[in-house]
Amino acid sequence: MLEAFVAEGRFPNRSEAIRVAVRDLIKKELFLEEIFKKSQAPKPE
Repeated sequence: MLEAFVAEGRFPNRSEAIRVAVRDLIKKELFLEEIFKKSQAPKPE
C-alpha cells in the first residue's frame, strides 16, 4: 500500500507516508479525546 502511494506520487517516499499517517492518527485521537472530555463534563444548571 505504501509503495502504491509513493508510485502514484502522493508521497515522496515511504517514510514520509508513515510520518503523515502517524501525525494524522495522533491529531484524530487527541481531537476525539477532547470531545469525550467535554461530553463528560458536568453541565451548568
